[in-house]
Amino acid sequence: MLDLKDIKKHVARLGGLSFPPITPEGWTELGKVLQRRCLTINHVERVIDRWLETEENVPKPAQLGSLTSDVPSDPAMDRPILPDPCEGCAPEGFWRTVQRLDLNGQIVECSARCNCARGRHLAAMDAKRAEGATSNRTQPHPIDWRVDRKIGARKGD
Repeated sequence: MLDLKDIKKHVARLGGLSFPPITPEGWTELGKVLQRRCLTINHVERVIDRWLETEENVPKPAQLGSLTSDVPSDPAMDRPILPDPCEGCAPEGFWRTVQRLDLNGQIVECSARCNCARGRHLAAMDAKRAEGATSNRTQPHPIDWRVDRKIGARKGD
C-alpha cells in the first residue's frame, strides 16, 4: 500500500487551483482516494498531472477516483504503437462484427476484438487494464446488479 504522506505531497500540487478544500480533512480524503485506487506513486503523479492539464478547480474525491481508472498506471498504455488493422477490422481497427448465440439460441451480431496482430495487442491491453482495475478495488461496487425477485410479488409466486 502506498504511503499517505508521499501521496499528500502530490495532492498539494492541486493547491493552486480554484475551490480547494477548506479543511485538512478534505485534502486527506483526496489522498486516501489516490491511496486506494493507484498502483504506484508514479500512477499518483500521472493522475495529478492529467488533472492539472485539463481542469481549473480542485477535484472532488469521486472525480479523482474516476480519473484513476482513466489514466493507466503504465505510461506505455497511453499512446501505444499498434500494427495496422486487417481487412476484418478496418478502417478503425478496434472491433470486428461476429455472430454469436444468445441465451435463447438466437443468432445475434456483436462486436469482438479481431484476431489480427492489432486486435491481439488491444486484447492484451484490455486484460492488463482490467487486471489493474480489479487489484485496486477494495470493496464491492455499491450497486447490486442482481434482480432476484419481482417487485410486489407475493410469497409463492
